[in-house]
Amino acid sequence: MTTRKRASVLLVMMLFLAIVPYKASAGNSIQGYFTTIKSTVKTFFGGDYNGWNPQLKIVPGSEVRISRDEIRVGADFFKEEYSGVKGGKGYYLIAYGTVKSYLDSIATNWPGDDRSPLWHMNIQTYDSDYSTDLFSEILAIEILRTLLPEYNGVDLKAVANGRFEDINSKYSTLGKSDVMKWIQKISNPQVMQVIARRMNDFAGGIPNRNLSTIPDIYGAPYRTAVLVALVEEVDPQLSEEVPFDIPGEILELARVYVGQNRGWDYLNRATMALPILPIKHLSITILGTNYTIGNGIDVLMIDTTNREYLLGLWNGTDYSVILKIKYLNATNLAITPVKYAERAGAILHAGEYPVTLTPSSIGRTIKTPLAGFPWELSEVVMYWTGNPTSYLNYNIKKEGNSYVYEGDPGGLRITPLAEGSFLVTFTNRDGFTFIFGNAAINVTGDMKGKTYLVYPREGAIIQWNSIQMPTTALISANSFDNWHVVGNAYVDPTINAIVLTPDQGYKAGATWYLIPVDLTMTFQARAKFYSGRCGGGDGIWVGFQNAGTNVVGGTGSGVGISGIWPAVGFRIWEIGRSVDLYLNGNFQEITSGVCFADEKEHDMLFYWDPDTETLGIKIDNTYEYTKNIDLISELGQTAYFGFTGGTGGARNLHYVKPIFVGVSLEDLKDLIESTREFLQNVSSLGVDVSDLMTTLSSAEESLQGVDPSDTRTISKISKEVAGIQTEAITRLANKVADLYYKVSLARSVGLSDISLDVNFESGKNSMISGDLTNALKYLNDAFNEANSMAKESLDEIEQNITSLMSEAIKYGVAIGDLKDRQKIIEASKSQGDYVSAYVEAMKIYKQLSKKVEIAKQKTTEQTTTTQSNNKTLEQKTEETTTTQRTSESSPESATTEYPLKVGDWAKYKLKFEASGDNEKISGSIEYKVVVINVDDQGFTIRFEDVKGDLDKYKKLWGDEGKIKEGDTLTIPWDVEPGDNNIYADPKKLPEDGKVKNMIETWEYDTRTGLLKSYKGSVDLFGVKISEEIHLESSNAVKGGSSGSGGICGPAMFITLALVPLILRKKRF
Repeated sequence: MTTRKRASVLLVMMLFLAIVPYKASAGNSIQGYFTTIKSTVKTFFGGDYNGWNPQLKIVPGSEVRISRDEIRVGADFFKEEYSGVKGGKGYYLIAYGTVKSYLDSIATNWPGDDRSPLWHMNIQTYDSDYSTDLFSEILAIEILRTLLPEYNGVDLKAVANGRFEDINSKYSTLGKSDVMKWIQKISNPQVMQVIARRMNDFAGGIPNRNLSTIPDIYGAPYRTAVLVALVEEVDPQLSEEVPFDIPGEILELARVYVGQNRGWDYLNRATMALPILPIKHLSITILGTNYTIGNGIDVLMIDTTNREYLLGLWNGTDYSVILKIKYLNATNLAITPVKYAERAGAILHAGEYPVTLTPSSIGRTIKTPLAGFPWELSEVVMYWTGNPTSYLNYNIKKEGNSYVYEGDPGGLRITPLAEGSFLVTFTNRDGFTFIFGNAAINVTGDMKGKTYLVYPREGAIIQWNSIQMPTTALISANSFDNWHVVGNAYVDPTINAIVLTPDQGYKAGATWYLIPVDLTMTFQARAKFYSGRCGGGDGIWVGFQNAGTNVVGGTGSGVGISGIWPAVGFRIWEIGRSVDLYLNGNFQEITSGVCFADEKEHDMLFYWDPDTETLGIKIDNTYEYTKNIDLISELGQTAYFGFTGGTGGARNLHYVKPIFVGVSLEDLKDLIESTREFLQNVSSLGVDVSDLMTTLSSAEESLQGVDPSDTRTISKISKEVAGIQTEAITRLANKVADLYYKVSLARSVGLSDISLDVNFESGKNSMISGDLTNALKYLNDAFNEANSMAKESLDEIEQNITSLMSEAIKYGVAIGDLKDRQKIIEASKSQGDYVSAYVEAMKIYKQLSKKVEIAKQKTTEQTTTTQSNNKTLEQKTEETTTTQRTSESSPESATTEYPLKVGDWAKYKLKFEASGDNEKISGSIEYKVVVINVDDQGFTIRFEDVKGDLDKYKKLWGDEGKIKEGDTLTIPWDVEPGDNNIYADPKKLPEDGKVKNMIETWEYDTRTGLLKSYKGSVDLFGVKISEEIHLESSNAVKGGSSGSGGICGPAMFITLALVPLILRKKRF
């Protein structure tokens, strides 16, 4: 051994001996302590798992490294006192390391470690602390406190208490002390032994027993949800007190899969459970390093109601870049940087759209394209029918205004429409279950190639292909006088169509409109076409050519156009499942995986815009394909318009029904008349189309005096008429979907009988077949039956809620969240919609019953912790005050007059009372508001000297009833009277400063705008709630006090009424 090695060994031995204050026997040594703590941990958890037997190594320095098999603690931690105990930090770290190592033997990465914003971050202020594995820390502290408070004279309980105070100080500042309290509640052997055993069973189904493989792109809710689901199995009451804002769908997934020990299935499903598609491809590049979602960029929070995100870029110790992102619509995001702590600038990529980020970007909102796909597509789930865990494998790509699913769905296509509806086309796959929100259907062979109108919220599915659109009265045999047929084409008067090919092999036919089209003018043509079935052959073509009206092209894939030159148009090729551009002998694919041969007629709009040089085709008012091309250079100033078709070894019947060609004024007039008849039919079904009737009449009037050769005007009006038709159909379908949704809700709460069920099923089948008229009839009958049942039952449910309200007051159950829900019930009743009112009342009754039952079982009262003043905030306030005074005293600074100034204050007293039947709760709260900052936008106040019946107030209003010491609020200067309960813009106040509505009265100081008085009352499900607030004294309001009034409370339903609502912090 070398001299250097001997010296190193000797140094380590000396250090080790220096830190051991006992004899070197097995019982008194560090290793003896480690053996004892291991045994204690096993006792706490009820045994060990998977051969757990870690080794302890004391190493030079202050290193702490913990794994399943080894715990390394630096010798320096044993040199100093901690909580009055020599080497206390070292003893604690061994205990903490042992607990963490034990948990890792069950499943790697438990909740509470690493970068979990749910546990370690204040989402409102972006403050965080990721230095501790909170779950392991609290467990270690509780084990030392309860099972090993002393070891050979070492006061381990004091060490544990000291460590708890250190952590609690940090997490109270973060507003996360409730997280620590909840962990303490579950940190007992009875709970943790079950959790350890069940977690081991569950994690056994995940590769490498590693929970960290569950994606943590949203604040690690996946792992936390597993923990909550396990706690729920042991003690449902503890699960009710969970302090984490876990998305409901994630928690429900955890309940299902944890209960069945299906860890791998949970892992698979968790990857698809949250709506991240709009930001899926977002990335940030800094100094050549690219960060993406799940790879450096975490989704810290998702607000599914407002469709907003909070993203953070992890730099190894903290989130150095934080972005607020709002989903605006199916094409755009609004991105606002709120934190930027990187030294170098960055490039944010929203798809292919680049944005430069620097510290100066903070607070500036940038509108960008989506970095992915529409939000709603996150609700799509597909699995092989009969096997709910066997999900289809696919990729999504954008194609025009549609989204194509490549892979197992076989090119399934989804097209967003207005009003939250979507067109879904099933192509060449079947045998799978398609779920879109609440809508679900098993895709069978007869559905391939068909398009369905899907309403994810309502759960309604309507076949779109079979909906009948209006046509002109001119579609008859003699309507084809201006059409010339060639080859195998002929007019079939029995179907009022021009047949391009019979259902025979190796045929080709064409039909040409005899009047040449002026290509310097806008042109449109509408028609219906039929192409047989997918798998047949070959296809049809539509477009322009300049070779005359007696030409027809080749058979098979030539579809009657190949060989004709010059010619430009679109081939709809069913055998090749594509739409292609034909340009002078060559076919160029535009899109693939589409087939409109489903033995149904389809609507076609063909158009040419010379101003933008755009040639386009739109099928079923949905699927649109365009090409930019200089037609005049290719064809000349005029050309013939027409259709061709062809068959080969595979064959189909192909025909067209020209409805309108953009050069015919008479056809347009007939189309307007047939559209009017159609609107009258829709109106007779109870759908309001009066505005569409007016628009149609205006279109008809605008045709007066139009010259038949004015194709630009005629084309413009025809487009308007087509839009009217589509809107009418959409409204009819929306009404059907709304009735379907309401009847489904009624059935879900037991409002049903045989007659209602028959009507519902008949309506559902009519929807699937595209028969909207009968669907509306059956569903309307079903709804009327359900509505009658709901009306009869509603009074009883509301009486039950009223009875529960008294119990809620008695047992301290918060009822503040019911005020808005009572509004929903009353609004539904006023509209005659008793089904919606009944469903909402049933939800309230069930939820309130559960809360009251849990409250009855509680043996101890919840206590409210008053948060200490934030010293940093006080310092900042003092600095602001000093700056303000300096600014005011400086002769060079401009003086701006504000209604309030820093240092102004007002003291208030709030009185509240709620009573129902024999139960009553009442009390009062005193508090002071102090102005701590003013600027051009508004002023900031801080709440001080908060005291009184805070517990009672919170019992009444829950989280809305929190009035906390040190809370701050910024208020703009231009607040409307009655919209804010602290201040109103003096310029907007009446002379006496008083404003009121039916249930509330405010009085404001007309000079400062501060509230002087408030009084209001309301009846909430039979419970009368009243509040008054009195201005006691003030250095800003003349006279300093007022006889009655104050800041209004949560009982009032007007805008921001109530201190609690004022104090409620928004997530974004």
